[in-house]
Amino acid sequence: MLTTRDEIHIVNDSIKRKKQEISLIDPSDPNNRFKYANAKSELNILISKLDSLSKRLQEEYKSDSYVPVRGDERYQDYPNKASLDELRIKHFNLFNIDPLITYYGNGPMFDESLYAYSDFYGVKGTIPFKLAYSSFDPRLVNDTRATIGIKISKKEFEKSNDKQIDFLRSIIKEYTDGDINLVLTDALIQDIIIAHISRKEFNFTVKKEKDYYYFFKELCNSMSRNIVYIGDSMKDGVNTQSIFDVQTGFINPEKKAIAELNNTSEEKIEEVNESIRKKVLRLT
Repeated sequence: MLTTRDEIHIVNDSIKRKKQEISLIDPSDPNNRFKYANAKSELNILISKLDSLSKRLQEEYKSDSYVPVRGDERYQDYPNKASLDELRIKHFNLFNIDPLITYYGNGPMFDESLYAYSDFYGVKGTIPFKLAYSSFDPRLVNDTRATIGIKISKKEFEKSNDKQIDFLRSIIKEYTDGDINLVLTDALIQDIIIAHISRKEFNFTVKKEKDYYYFFKELCNSMSRNIVYIGDSMKDGVNTQSIFDVQTGFINPEKKAIAELNNTSEEKIEEVNESIRKKVLRLT
């Protein structure tokens, strides 16, 4: 059975052939008058049919039954179109819905002082979330330089099932060829961010060593961050003293301040963090 996209391709080909046919007809020749007029009429009918099919396709985009295809016309003007198509296809295969995606523009993923200049999207499917890409590769497949952040409200997070969380985890894994290495929340614990931070997002010292301390200093510079999890890949090549300094200089003080802000104890904040870690990382 032909899809609307198939019909559009067929009509487009017919229009090209008809235009070529018309270009070979000399309209000034009286013997070609009716032939030329008929060909022009047939071309107009094809153009009208293409317009109707395009409108039908736009309506199909709005329905849950639309089946996404790599390189289709939907979201063709968005940055990261190729990687968005992969996300859409994966979501459809898992949940039988082509998610609605909105492009919000670009800017720093976390803070002006941390580069991670990103394109931002809102994704509405079986689980609504915001997605931030920082990558020089529009295909974003196994891009080890890519940094990706996924923000989900705590309310949606608590409602989500393992299949939905696995879907979010798979986005990070497939696009970066890496694992989740940073999980954090805002001060009021209303939003959860799961991310893969690539090595290029760190500032480097003269010795070309990863400046782990500087990263967290800047991350926590402009607003309070509840650091839930730091993965091994972020700590790779980092000395023990820097890891200790980040824990005592930023993570612990932030947790204390956030507990006070939420009128609760640090132990309760840690309980919340542990529940987030277990669900995001599939810990038992």
